[in-house]
Amino acid sequence: MVELDYVDYATAATANVQPLVLAPRPTDSLRTRYPYFVEELKRRLLDDERLGATPTDRYNTLFKGGLRIYTTIDPASQAMAEQAIANVVPEDGPDVALVAIEPGTGMVRALVGGRDFYDEDDPIAMFNLATQGQRQPGSAFKPFVLAAALESGIELDDIIAGGREVVIETDAKPWEVENYASLRFPDLPVLEATVFSVNVAYARLVDIVGPEKVTEIAARLGINGPLLPYHALALGAQEVSPIDMASAYSTFAAGGLHSEPIFFTGIETTDGDVVIDNAPPAERVIDTWISDQVTTALTQVVERGTGVRANIGRPVAGKTGTSQDHKDAWFVGYTPQLSAAVWVGYAESPAPMEEPNTPFSITGGTWPAEIWANFAAGVLNGVSYGSLAGAQDLELIPVAIDTVTGLLAGPACPREFVVTMYLPADAIPTETCTLQTLRSSDSNLRPGFVPAVVERPITDGVADLNALGYEVKVIWVDGEISGTIAEQDPPAETELLYGSTVVISVVGPEPGAEMPDVLAFTREAAVAELTVRGIPVRIVEETEANPSDAKRRAGRVWSQTPAAGSVPQETAVIWVNPATVDGD
Repeated sequence: MVELDYVDYATAATANVQPLVLAPRPTDSLRTRYPYFVEELKRRLLDDERLGATPTDRYNTLFKGGLRIYTTIDPASQAMAEQAIANVVPEDGPDVALVAIEPGTGMVRALVGGRDFYDEDDPIAMFNLATQGQRQPGSAFKPFVLAAALESGIELDDIIAGGREVVIETDAKPWEVENYASLRFPDLPVLEATVFSVNVAYARLVDIVGPEKVTEIAARLGINGPLLPYHALALGAQEVSPIDMASAYSTFAAGGLHSEPIFFTGIETTDGDVVIDNAPPAERVIDTWISDQVTTALTQVVERGTGVRANIGRPVAGKTGTSQDHKDAWFVGYTPQLSAAVWVGYAESPAPMEEPNTPFSITGGTWPAEIWANFAAGVLNGVSYGSLAGAQDLELIPVAIDTVTGLLAGPACPREFVVTMYLPADAIPTETCTLQTLRSSDSNLRPGFVPAVVERPITDGVADLNALGYEVKVIWVDGEISGTIAEQDPPAETELLYGSTVVISVVGPEPGAEMPDVLAFTREAAVAELTVRGIPVRIVEETEANPSDAKRRAGRVWSQTPAAGSVPQETAVIWVNPATVDGD
């Protein structure tokens, strides 16, 4: 600087003895109004070869060229996004990211990448959670599986096996899948599997179409991050960014036309000469009828499924997502004019969003859906509704299903587990939840709670446990009164899910394991008889071939294996006629 006559020798000498210090963070006068958006815009422009062939050329053009850059951000939408988050999540709560994109153009209208870009006490304050953050989307990934299934020829009213859990054989190892909260569903249409986010059904669906098909269609729709073709991606086990999720869902909103997210529409010189006209054309990536069917399913998610808190009184399609241990919660939704993704979680060190970290367990259907609704209701206020693909006539019948048992709900079934599902006539369960058929003398039995069976005869205790839907394991012990129950585990009044196992210790020598004759027994009596003898049993509900015999033995055992008197080498199997046989 001395040689170039910028300073004299005395000034240079004084400067040379001063300690070097880091420049302070930007003062208020140097801070940008929308820092997460602006930093992402700068990053993209520095990678844009339209501004120069080399990084140095692009830097000089951008920062020394006196350019006018026309951005896509809408200040009103940005303010509403920030306010929506503040309205729902406490100041000391988890982190939140939100991205809003205009379907058909890809213009990013609002972007929240963190709590405070300039927070000096936050080591990751400048990390953009909306564009750089990669987290598991959970069930919010299922629409991509649905699109792949539809493109492969599967239809919304095709029936997928239900249940509570399933094991899928994959090339790597068996994949064990369980529904959220261990809920049990009957066999159900693909539509209902989407509405109620049934994991076991979607595990079967990805196994049918193949994970490679799902990764390929997700990339077409707008997921730019690397995806590995493993089955578990169907349930959102691989990481994605909020901006990719908003972009991919915007493709559904635009009828199958995909537009890459853009942060600016044009760049001019100070003289008004156009440097870049940034209006990339939309590309058709899926057929319109596929996006319409996905939208049909996702509107039902919001109307009556897991996304009801995102209902803002106008056509909305969307999907919730919750990762393992509530570490990530998502809601991604769209209208004809708006596609937005909301992610909630702890960014720096992922922790479960459960008590005591949060007031309650956070799922995609709670805070994320509420934030989305707050934001969308404000942004779309005064905007014409437009239209989304509506419900199709699939000839489905509304029925009340108990999701603890997967059977028809009865009046005694806990209401919090009962949902209205739309099923074809031949897929409606023929049995009613056993919890509603408890005998009047069983008024002390409470669904969902283990009854007191200690000091009771084994047959009575097993009957009560079976009536409440519990499996029973018997251990024989020494004691005074043979045939009575000495201990039970879990103890009485323990809250326990339907289908769980209760262990009882029974006084007396262990009976022989010979298979008894249970033909013509009721289901309950047969199970109790086999359980007392310590024989595990599998029940197959199937109508026997002779219609008159089936009617005469309705609800009773008509076949068994092994035969009476044999010693079972594995689980015994009994075949039971439905309680109501056609013709009754």
